[in-house]
Amino acid sequence: MLSVTETTALVDQDVEVAEKSWTPAPRVERLLVGFSLEGLLESGGLTVRGWSAERSPNVRVGRSDAGLAALELFDRELRSGSARIESGASRDVLEASGSRPALRASLTPAR
Repeated sequence: MLSVTETTALVDQDVEVAEKSWTPAPRVERLLVGFSLEGLLESGGLTVRGWSAERSPNVRVGRSDAGLAALELFDRELRSGSARIESGASRDVLEASGSRPALRASLTPAR
């Protein structure tokens, strides 16, 4: 299972200088926010791996402070984990931390 949102942000500017001219070259990064959970069902249990990517709200640096263009500064956090879940049980693949929720998986026996 994969649930993410992709955004882009201008994170820096490179400047190429030539005789009597200069050209700004923007550096853009893609940012993923969301989670992934994958598992392999084996005899009587489920082996699960997952990751979660979050970011704090952007802080915008104005053009006068950044130099060539306004930049967006951001913090990213990546968590990953794994768990072995026996039939009829549930476990946290990622523990809750601060304001970040846990990522929990369950294995229910077939009826």
